[in-house]
Parts: sequence; structure tokens; C-alpha cells
Amino acid sequence: MRAREAALTVEGVTRLSTGPFGEIATYLPGRRNVPGIRLTPSELHVHVVIEATAAIREVAERVHEAVDLATSDPGRRGPGARTVVVHVDDLDVPTGRAARGTDGVRAVDELEEGD
Repeated sequence: MRAREAALTVEGVTRLSTGPFGEIATYLPGRRNVPGIRLTPSELHVHVVIEATAAIREVAERVHEAVDLATSDPGRRGPGARTVVVHVDDLDVPTGRAARGTDGVRAVDELEEGD
């Protein structure tokens, strides 16, 4: 699906999210599914996971632009066109460089210095 490929090309996006129970997907004819994309009659929802160091708002805006451009259909402009909605579901923290503390995720360096 064009929306999936467009979202994954945006710098800072590491993957699409299927939600905590794998429920976020679009099911297409021929038993194909598109994880991380949900279609409604009026909206196209894109659920992304981005790098923890990325600027969240900027990445989300670039995903919106990329998906909107990739899925635009001149025949569906105006009433009846789908609105692109971007959800940042999670942040990917580099493996081995974080630890969970009582107040959430903190850098290992902070733990070693202060704890």
C-alpha cells in the first residue's frame, strides 16, 4: 500500500505500529493486510514509531505530507476525500543505552552518575 511505503521513507520513522494487540491494520482483498494503517470512509490513519532522538512534531508533519502526496487521488478531492491522520504511538530508544527507572526511561549514563 502506498501509504505504508510513504510513511516508512520519512527520516526518523523506524516502523509502523500495530497497537498493543495488533489491531491496527487494514485488510485488503486476497488476504493481504497492511499493518499500521487503518482506513475509514473519510480518514487514513497512520500509526508510526519514531526514533527517540527525533523531533516528534516535525517527523509527524513529514509523514503527513508524504502519505498525503502518495495517496492523493485527483478524483477524490473535496468532499469525500480522505484526511490523513498521523499517530505517534511510541518512541524507539537505542538498545543498550537506556534503563527503566521509577520515573520512566532514563539514560544509562544518568543512572551511573546519580544512582
